Amino acid sequence: MLYAAGRTLWAGDIEKIGIIELSSRACKLIVGCTATLKEGFSWSEFHSETVLTHLSRSIINGQLTLSHFEDVIWPIIQEQVERAQALQVDLLVSVATAPLRQTPLQKELLAFMASQGLHVHVMSAMEEVQATYAGFEWSLNQTVPKDMLFVDQGGGSTEVSLVSSRQIVDSM
Repeated sequence: MLYAAGRTLWAGDIEKIGIIELSSRACKLIVGCTATLKEGFSWSEFHSETVLTHLSRSIINGQLTLSHFEDVIWPIIQEQVERAQALQVDLLVSVATAPLRQTPLQKELLAFMASQGLHVHVMSAMEEVQATYAGFEWSLNQTVPKDMLFVDQGGGSTEVSLVSSRQIVDSM
């Protein structure tokens, strides 16, 4: 089942969940078994594949057009979707970060992917920070300090967030 337009509730018999992330440099596929994920974090429980797309480089170099996306980047994304299907993913959630947030072609690229059956949620900068922090906290089984500076060094940027009482206060 592919992620439907809007937010899909986690309901029914979902044994495997997959996430496709379209980031600055790559298309990442992560697949996990829901029963195992509910018990706690272990990287060994995930299937993870990363394929370089250089999406940000295409934007910076002025190469990103709808045609370039369809011919060069979409086949990579499509391979990851097909891989998720081969892994028998029950729910595939697709998200995008900064490059799709910032490109003037956002509407056209999202419409193209939706026409191919892939609905992508473009995360706001704060959603991205919150998701990254939540994953960090979950991976350490809640043993993170209450107050800290949290640094996310990504493929195309670095965000620094102030965390107080395990809540993100500010991010830049």
